Amino acid sequence: MENFIVNHKFLTKKHIILIIIVLVLVVVASLLFALFVHQNSVVSKATNTTFMSKSGDISIVLPGEYKFSPSEKGTYELVLKSDISRSSIYFSKVSTKNIRDKNKFIEYDKNDYISKFSNISEVSNIEQKKINGLDTYNYHFKYKDTMYVDVYWILKDSFFYTIDFNIDTEVNDMSSHISEIINSLKLN
Repeated sequence: MENFIVNHKFLTKKHIILIIIVLVLVVVASLLFALFVHQNSVVSKATNTTFMSKSGDISIVLPGEYKFSPSEKGTYELVLKSDISRSSIYFSKVSTKNIRDKNKFIEYDKNDYISKFSNISEVSNIEQKKINGLDTYNYHFKYKDTMYVDVYWILKDSFFYTIDFNIDTEVNDMSSHISEIINSLKLN
């Protein structure tokens, strides 16, 4: 009987209400924390990053989820690499001043470029199209079964702006974003 009275004194209305309030606060705090963590992960995935070339002639917007960063590489205007997708994007600018036949020039470049790779497959023809209202030449191929190369030659004024995507499709295939990325391209 004495245990019942001690337990009965412990479970007064005030104690029960206090326990319920503490439990409700713990649940609310947990929900707010979960919402905060989820919102931050959605924001970080949705954030895009804008990159600009050294000369300021090229700017492009890339999905933040791939975490691209600039890299110094030779004579390119801009080189972007991602450790997450194990992909790279190379940007260059070539004068068209001494080019008589643009189609032959690009065909020669394509053949020269492809000759530097081993295990090539699915080599496309050069396709002519418009990107942002500009004449564009595009070809692509695969090498080593998992690497996808997609090259764009965009003609603006008296220059070709070349964009070379090297995508590892086995790690994190960003090839579905190429059109979105190309459409975000700004050339000055």
